[in-house]
Amino acid sequence: SFCTLLEYVWLVKSKLLTRLDMRALSLSLLALLVLAASAFAAPVLNQPRRFVQPKEWVYINGQFNETDKIVLSYSNGQTVEAGIYLYNNQSGGFTVPENPPAVTATIAVRAKSSDSAAGGVSHAYDIAVGVPAGKPNGISLYSFNTRPGCYNYVDGSNFFVSGSKITLSANSDGSGEPQVSVGVTAYNSNQMGFTVPNAALGLSASGKVFVTVTTPLGKATSERPMIVNNGTSNGFC
Repeated sequence: SFCTLLEYVWLVKSKLLTRLDMRALSLSLLALLVLAASAFAAPVLNQPRRFVQPKEWVYINGQFNETDKIVLSYSNGQTVEAGIYLYNNQSGGFTVPENPPAVTATIAVRAKSSDSAAGGVSHAYDIAVGVPAGKPNGISLYSFNTRPGCYNYVDGSNFFVSGSKITLSANSDGSGEPQVSVGVTAYNSNQMGFTVPNAALGLSASGKVFVTVTTPLGKATSERPMIVNNGTSNGFC
């Protein structure tokens, strides 16, 4: 009958809508789960060497809140919290404490969030805290053609984050006079940087200047000199 046909159409329509509604609900739940997972994504420690020094800056990526903390758990049982400096909610960093409880101990780095359902601990990495055991070596420069005011990176190994010095000289072994000491920023065991001073122009008639890195355990000089040209600049050149 006509009534039976209408009932049949209504029934099919209801089941179809139910299936569509269920699919929409499933997709919505999936989206919420993905969003929740991203909100509590474990931080990624940008430290492939897994070796850091006291006062070294360590970069991390992940999902963070302003209330998050880095918890350093040392092998001797002591814990130290370090605040996260956030560039945004997905990247930031922290400074390794200057006087850790155990300098050469292995530590776990954790991002601590009050919003985390896992008791505040997001993830952990085992890294060693210490200082280089040998003298610096393998000194190379980012820029070999520069001028006063330019910032230059120095790559190598066994740099001290605290206690490294840079001197500029016209001699390939870094000895003799005149020499110029420059302020240095050591980022980690393998990289530091400095600003080329005006005084570098007077070190050599040819403009060739060698860079010597000195740490508490020794020194090393770049095999290739940088050429310091006339003129001034600011920043990276």
